[in-house]
Amino acid sequence: MSPQIRDVAVLLTSELVTNAILHTTGASRLTIRASQQRVLVEVHDRSHDPPRPFDGPPESLSGLGLYIVRTLASRYGTVEHDDGKIVWFELLTARKPV
Repeated sequence: MSPQIRDVAVLLTSELVTNAILHTTGASRLTIRASQQRVLVEVHDRSHDPPRPFDGPPESLSGLGLYIVRTLASRYGTVEHDDGKIVWFELLTARKPV
């Protein structure tokens, strides 16, 4: 994994974990899966409320976590569960062989 991909993965993981801490109650669980082709990060929390993108000005000093994830991740999303939700992102780390 390149240093740039690692740095982006750390940044986006920090954003998702911070959102879980600030906007939900109870425990959260972080899962990271990495391979030669991708990094998948999931944050499972006990809230059923979907994440809401911040609609304030871009020069804001906070509230832009989902914007950052949406901009830098290869893919991201939310999966509902009986006991809450998982917010996840994926980064492609290398091209698959042809």
